[in-house]
Amino acid sequence: MANEFGCAGIGVFWNMVDFPISDDVDRDEIFGNITSSLSSKRYLGDLSIWAYTEENTPNCYGAGIIFGQGDISCLTNKMIMDMLFWAMNTREPSNLIVIAKDITEESELISVLGFLKSKNFNVVLVDEVEPDVLPGIVSSVWPFRSLLLDG
Repeated sequence: MANEFGCAGIGVFWNMVDFPISDDVDRDEIFGNITSSLSSKRYLGDLSIWAYTEENTPNCYGAGIIFGQGDISCLTNKMIMDMLFWAMNTREPSNLIVIAKDITEESELISVLGFLKSKNFNVVLVDEVEPDVLPGIVSSVWPFRSLLLDG
């Protein structure tokens, strides 16, 4: 899939409540690590990263990461809104990478991902297991540590 979408823009939407940063990762190198990991997978387009957390997080993770903060019940909705805004302002085809757990068939996120897939977005999920509900929507599933540390 990287051949068709290799030079397309990349939007990463990361639920940091589901996938927090472990202490063994240098927080100031996260953007560079993700860039290197994507490059090794032959995804070379312009990269934007949004990260969502409950905590007030200073921008200590290097340039290029936009933080969203809020109550856990609102984080997914904020992620969806940012995703749609990014998609409206991005050329197709593009790569949409979602770092989140427990995506269920009933979730609004599934509907949004399916819609964006139909609009020629390459949808990649970063999770530890491949959910059963996404076969027609997600192009591939990557382990979280490979995205963060393969750089």
